[in-house]
Amino acid sequence: MNKIFQLRNLFILAALVFIGTSCNDEPIVNKAEDDLFSVGGTIVNYANITNGGFYNLLDRENTSVGFDLSSAGESIDGITVMKSLNGGDEVELGTFSSLPSILDISLAEAVEGLGVTIDDVMVGDVISYAFVMNNTGQRSGKVLQIPCTCPSDLGGTYAYESLSYWCGEAGATGEITFTAAGGGEYELDEWSFGGYPTCYDGFNAASWGTLRMKDLCQEVSILGEDNYTDTWSWTIDDVSGRDMTVTWMNTYGEGGQVKISRTEEQGDWPALFTN
Repeated sequence: MNKIFQLRNLFILAALVFIGTSCNDEPIVNKAEDDLFSVGGTIVNYANITNGGFYNLLDRENTSVGFDLSSAGESIDGITVMKSLNGGDEVELGTFSSLPSILDISLAEAVEGLGVTIDDVMVGDVISYAFVMNNTGQRSGKVLQIPCTCPSDLGGTYAYESLSYWCGEAGATGEITFTAAGGGEYELDEWSFGGYPTCYDGFNAASWGTLRMKDLCQEVSILGEDNYTDTWSWTIDDVSGRDMTVTWMNTYGEGGQVKISRTEEQGDWPALFTN
């Protein structure tokens, strides 16, 4: 009886090993075929994208984006890079036969032949680079997309001096912190620049709702609303070195004028403006 049980257990174990091996083998082969040999036995790789991975529209004449271009799998005799703007017609950028290659493409080179100049490029435009294998004429499934935008670096803590308030009281002094929230947007920790505690007998707002300041290529706007559902706006009156004078107001009728100053270490304000 014990031998019968032993034989049965050995049979079950062998069957499990066979099933497990069969189930595990097939996905490995398929995965290799899918990932490595989907296009003519070769894949295209790009890596080490430079300069933040975007074209800087604040420096159109000098901005560029670079990347390393290589292939893996079956050898090929080069890669032709195609370029396009916002999904439009493609134009050949160049053919690169010696791989790996290091590319550095200026904005002027990127738009050449696309029917626009660097001055025509707008925030939100996208330059796309597609890759064609010379020996097969087949396209890689990978497309590199480079946005056209502007960097923003206004985060920090600054001194302020309020020059006027809606309630007519004398202005206050203090500090305000701009905290980066991504995409050129900033949260401020004191939107009234001391106006609420001055005009409302020491009152401080518990929160500022969804208010955010946005810097888009040095144009400043105010987004969202406060926790009373009022919207706010800024008018930049003057930018002189480390001092920026702003008139602010909201739809409730509160407002004032404030001078926001940077330290010597923080340097001058960029040429910010409002419409």
